[in-house]
Amino acid sequence: MEETSEVIKLNSRVVFCRVGDKRILTVHQKPLYLKKGFPKVNLASAVGKPYGNFLLVKQKEGNVFNLEPLEVGSAKEVDPRLEATGVTRDNRDIVDSSTSQKLTMDEICTRTGSGLLGAEMIDLLVENSATFSSKSEYSQQKYLRKKLEKYSDNVTLMPPSLRLVSEIIFDYDPLSVQNLRPDTLAILLNTAGISCGGKYLVLENGCKGLVTAGVLERLGGEGRLIRITTKKERSGELEAVEKLDLSKNLKQPLISLPLQDLECLNPGFEIPEKDNCFPLAECHVMLKSMGCAVLVKLTENWLREYQVLPDRTHPLVTMSGNSGFLLSGIKVQTSNAEFIYPVGDKSLVEDLDLPDFDKFPKLASATCYKCFLKPGDALFIPSLWYHNVKALDFSVAVNFFWCGMRKELYDAGDPYGNKDPVPVARAAQSVDKAVALLRTLPPKFAQFYGRKLANVLYQKSSEG
Repeated sequence: MEETSEVIKLNSRVVFCRVGDKRILTVHQKPLYLKKGFPKVNLASAVGKPYGNFLLVKQKEGNVFNLEPLEVGSAKEVDPRLEATGVTRDNRDIVDSSTSQKLTMDEICTRTGSGLLGAEMIDLLVENSATFSSKSEYSQQKYLRKKLEKYSDNVTLMPPSLRLVSEIIFDYDPLSVQNLRPDTLAILLNTAGISCGGKYLVLENGCKGLVTAGVLERLGGEGRLIRITTKKERSGELEAVEKLDLSKNLKQPLISLPLQDLECLNPGFEIPEKDNCFPLAECHVMLKSMGCAVLVKLTENWLREYQVLPDRTHPLVTMSGNSGFLLSGIKVQTSNAEFIYPVGDKSLVEDLDLPDFDKFPKLASATCYKCFLKPGDALFIPSLWYHNVKALDFSVAVNFFWCGMRKELYDAGDPYGNKDPVPVARAAQSVDKAVALLRTLPPKFAQFYGRKLANVLYQKSSEG
């Protein structure tokens, strides 16, 4: 896993945070404007210094501010005037007008250009406000917060992370990422079990590469990520990957594959041309009916944000509570029966530690999972999974069996469900009769038609 540098480097990306303002910037030699009415900031002055809190300090010449590191604990995130005082006032006699502030915009720009920022600038604005002292406590707090957002001289520089990148993109334009909130992205990655060194397939459209960036960050430069691209893919689809400022090593697992090329992976694969209003709902029903996955869930991730202020705590009105739907499930491994030479519920392979591949060549294609159980551990084995147990030392194991089908399908004298289900036992009797009839044929014909009937039986039993 590659470690993030602890110091700021030239041409790297940083998260620039002020009160009420958060953005991703590239550290260049040339100073840049942050917003209209705000002086230039020289990000290069922070090169070689650790991430953290900085103070905007005006250069001796020119309207440019450098970044000077602040000592730990010296940065004031909350203005003391924002704290509640308990004084009751209202705004009934206040009339909004352009004359409430005695300072003109030119005078304010002149003072900020001369290096006046932070508490001194806010004090000056409060002193020259004709209505501040008459405002209600809430209105005063709102006024101070707005001025603090505009004139604060405290800055925090942080390295880009998936959480910060997703928050910034979502706050700026939620529709550009289809309302994919940071918390929903985290749930998606956790549900998928993304971990270092894994192999994953991502089909993402209209989310600016947030899912791709999240998977790459968790892979840590190891494993493989195949990203499916479409013909309609627009520029900026990997904006989140670029803003995350991943190194070449961390982006190395990424491979792009056009959607049309999936046909070569699965012959007969067709790409639907018509849009479907409920693709996840249909896929949910299909997965449940196919039985190829367990814990299949279709969930809606709802979040309600609140404004928390003295006497002003309420849900936010202008927000997007819904962040889409998540379809999740755990894929069940397909049967390995054809590779392990089964005879009833047993296998002809006697030694799985040292198998004879010359005698059992198909065994090499079987998927094998190994684990070691310690005292107190439990292992869940799905139905119809062949398994082998080897005791490395003296041990006592307790088994518990679940009957996954209707009660009447099991033998009444078999409480554990170890015997073949009743329909299978009855079908076996019919098989014995069929074998007796086939044996009336010459051996060569009996084998030929036996294989034919076996294929017919397999195909019809596999039909839904």
